[in-house]
Amino acid sequence: FMCSSLNMMRDEHIKVIISLLEKHGRDPKVLDVLCSLCVGNGVAVRSSQNNICDFLLPGKNLLLQTQLVDHVASVRPNIFVGRVEGSAMYQKWYFEVTLDHI
Repeated sequence: FMCSSLNMMRDEHIKVIISLLEKHGRDPKVLDVLCSLCVGNGVAVRSSQNNICDFLLPGKNLLLQTQLVDHVASVRPNIFVGRVEGSAMYQKWYFEVTLDHI
């Protein structure tokens, strides 16, 4: 059910959900709905994540440099484990890198 719901989620739906935040403030129920749109079957739903960020923070660059370090300590793939036909999930590998040494 969740994957089919994510597949039907459009920009307009996300805008309506975000408008509830603007109307009611940081309602935990609305925030839970936004969170649930970001992940499907344990895999990031990048399209929903990007749309939510674009609508909440228009014109903002979300790549934040929090610390400059000297060497790479770990590289972990965000492994794609399954796909439902017509799914909103991308078929790509994403890597999270922690740099500890350059």
